[in-house]
Amino acid sequence: MPPASLPFPLVGVLTPLILGLGMWAFTGSVFALVGSVLGPAMVLAHYGDGVRRARGEERTRIRREARDAEARERERLAGLEGERRKANTLHPSIAHILDNPGWKPPLDGRMIVRAGSEARDGVRGFPWLVDVGDGVAVVGDGRAAEAVWRSLLVHTSAACGSVGDVVDHAAWPTGAWIHRGDHDVAGISIRCSGGEVEFVTRRGSLPERGDWFPDDSTHWLRVLAQCESREDPVFWSAREDCPEGIGLVDGRPFRLDLTSETSHVLVCGRTGTGKSEFLAALLCDWAERFDPARLSWVGIDFKGGATLTPLADLPHCRGIVTDLDDDGVRRVLASLEAELVDRERELGLEGVQRVDDSRSLGRLAIVVDEFPELIRQFPDALDVLANIARRGRSLGVHLVLTTQSANVVHRDGLAANIAVRVCFPMASEHDVTSVLGERARAQPALGQPVIVLGDGRQFRVTVRCGARPTDTRAVAGVRLTPPWLPALEPPLAGTTGFGRIDDVGRRAQPPATWTPADGDVVIVGRRGSGRTTAARSLVGDHGATWVRTIDDFAHARGLVVIDDLDRIVDELPESRKHEPPGILASRRLEHDPPTFIVSVASWAPRIHGLPPHVLVLATPNRDVHLATGEPLETFDPSAKPGVGSWKGQRVVVYDRTELTVTDGSP
Repeated sequence: MPPASLPFPLVGVLTPLILGLGMWAFTGSVFALVGSVLGPAMVLAHYGDGVRRARGEERTRIRREARDAEARERERLAGLEGERRKANTLHPSIAHILDNPGWKPPLDGRMIVRAGSEARDGVRGFPWLVDVGDGVAVVGDGRAAEAVWRSLLVHTSAACGSVGDVVDHAAWPTGAWIHRGDHDVAGISIRCSGGEVEFVTRRGSLPERGDWFPDDSTHWLRVLAQCESREDPVFWSAREDCPEGIGLVDGRPFRLDLTSETSHVLVCGRTGTGKSEFLAALLCDWAERFDPARLSWVGIDFKGGATLTPLADLPHCRGIVTDLDDDGVRRVLASLEAELVDRERELGLEGVQRVDDSRSLGRLAIVVDEFPELIRQFPDALDVLANIARRGRSLGVHLVLTTQSANVVHRDGLAANIAVRVCFPMASEHDVTSVLGERARAQPALGQPVIVLGDGRQFRVTVRCGARPTDTRAVAGVRLTPPWLPALEPPLAGTTGFGRIDDVGRRAQPPATWTPADGDVVIVGRRGSGRTTAARSLVGDHGATWVRTIDDFAHARGLVVIDDLDRIVDELPESRKHEPPGILASRRLEHDPPTFIVSVASWAPRIHGLPPHVLVLATPNRDVHLATGEPLETFDPSAKPGVGSWKGQRVVVYDRTELTVTDGSP
């Protein structure tokens, strides 16, 4: 206990003194006076001893806390030192590189590179890392600006390759770039003055000041030359010299075939690491070795077609859709489900269980570039892909998926059914492990993925560079048709039925049929949606009476067409607006009632009581569409005239100009 916390025993001193004086006054005894003095003396002695002990304990406590604080500080500094050594091993300075004669540029496409050093928790010497993916501008003159520029140039070249002669701007194929001087679109601007880094400004943020320091870059040219003159036959020359396969492994061509064992392929890697080159090499290699009847592919490119469209000339390509064509993507997804069903039926007719034993079916690869973006825009696509991953192996339908992150592939059991993993450099070692399933025996690098097959074998492959359709030996023949039917579009001609149904899920486009014996029809659609054309197509060769005014109802018999019921009602005075709906309802009770074809802009209440078939064209809004009973997925506010839904299916009405002469026909 500290001495200040020991209260003076005032009561202990005064009490025996007062009692002793009282006894002396009462008895007159000298011994009473002596006793009154001894009591306070003992109390004071005890107090003084307590103060002495408390001071000793306080000094001991202070020394112990000081030792503990020193131990904690040593432990903290040791931990920081370990972190600093590890960080400098991953991102060495130019001086550290020169001290390590065995150093080689990693060429891993890394976007986070060293610009200098920084202090963390008061400890200097940590790598100062910046992201060159969005561009870095080094502003200012003097030793600091020159050192930061040199460090960025060296380390970005070590990660992304040589850029040749550089003056004030350097850019790499991976998307990284650095600039000397101010730049309007740079993600990071580093302003230096003299030998100091003044502040750093990130795009859209205020300038930041920190403990950043330039590295010693005296011998930067030696290190840069080491990056540019690296003689690595695997990386620098073999990519261009590889004439076949998807790349090289130990100088020999490497091929990857789709089989029942290697049924699906997952390709992961950061932007700029070589995924697009891998896809091009893979598809061109297949085209060189397989007949289109044995192996074909469908492309879903969610990078605007940049990756797969250049490969569309391959005879093995059955079609490509991109994120610029929403309707096309939906058709492909629905048709892929039908493809599985049709293949099951075909194998059943042949009496076999696997595509390997089939005499007529070839393999079909579904190539999806950036499939997480596909899932984000079309959530139902995940169920389609997961279904193919589960059932496609024996049916000969295979997935080739590319992604920058493997997180989404672990959903709905998708990863469990993908045996082949192709891993390019990822954002972290943890991401690499999540793709390969275990710590890789070789780390992926730029253009050199690690490929793990279903049996656990690993290969580091140097991907064939620049594969294109013109490089293949495939002979172009009859083009394969897509596994989906092209969308029906107006104008459409035909004689059977009143139009054609676009049944994407069954890959069929049968006629849409109706006869007066089927009952009434209501055509719902806004003005300009093609209601009159649809009414003419429904009438076809049947004789019909066209109702234009309220008075025409009196002569309505047989097949009656009420074109634009809204107009007829709106032209009536307020007291008579109830009459047309009432006539429609009452005619249903007649012995031989007419059959109505009614066109309206909205569903209720003008046709209340009429139980029709419904042909829904482009409606004014979603509520009107849903009121007809048609599913929401058939709602298309931008549908062309004559395009709508019939019994839950997309339909395109015939654009008929001929019409049987009938009373009041338009």
